[in-house]
Amino acid sequence: MDPVSLMASVAGLILFAKEVRQLSSDLYHTVKRKPHVLRAIVEDLDTLQSVLEELSKDTSTPDQDILPRVLSSCNRTLTDINAHLTVLQQMFSKKLVSRLMSYKKFDEETKVIVGLHNELGTFKATLSLALHLRIL
Repeated sequence: MDPVSLMASVAGLILFAKEVRQLSSDLYHTVKRKPHVLRAIVEDLDTLQSVLEELSKDTSTPDQDILPRVLSSCNRTLTDINAHLTVLQQMFSKKLVSRLMSYKKFDEETKVIVGLHNELGTFKATLSLALHLRIL
């Protein structure tokens, strides 16, 4: 992938991460039970965003072949997290009776989000390592 396309991919991922972060933060403040995974996603996306911003400053390194694949996989995970957060958001935009009936579904969605959060942590670590290798 050429450096310009790579920079565009990183920039797009940064913007998408900001959107997912905001959705997770809004849900965290809306939901009474305050699932810790929502807060953890916010924190991880803050870190991921910082790493991506640093990576976008210099894309002319030997890892250009691997980086697009990692970014693509990270984007898929963010897309999945966003989809499940949107389901949670829709649950809490309903009336109280509907929300009460949705608690089981809420727990199921939260479990899926926890698994996706673990994947996100892997991408965060991989991209952080790539950043540190560039600095060295």
